[in-house]
Amino acid sequence: MEQEFKKNWGMERDTSCYFINENGEKDKLMTPRQLAQYLESSISALSQYRALGTGPEYFKIGKMVRYRKSDVNQWLEQQRIGKK
Repeated sequence: MEQEFKKNWGMERDTSCYFINENGEKDKLMTPRQLAQYLESSISALSQYRALGTGPEYFKIGKMVRYRKSDVNQWLEQQRIGKK
């Protein structure tokens, strides 16, 4: 048992949360911190987006805020500027 523990020491386990859509597919849920890292932005900028209603759609569960990755990617596409 000790060797088994050592073998897995330092390996990350998948603790991600997922939303299961109507097609039964996984869609990752992201915390504001995870999303800020993904966008190379700040958590406070995301908070401002939520207050102004200009950011990606999100879930509010009690005090927790979660973003569905597909909603974030859709929002990013809407921010694109240039030729279509």
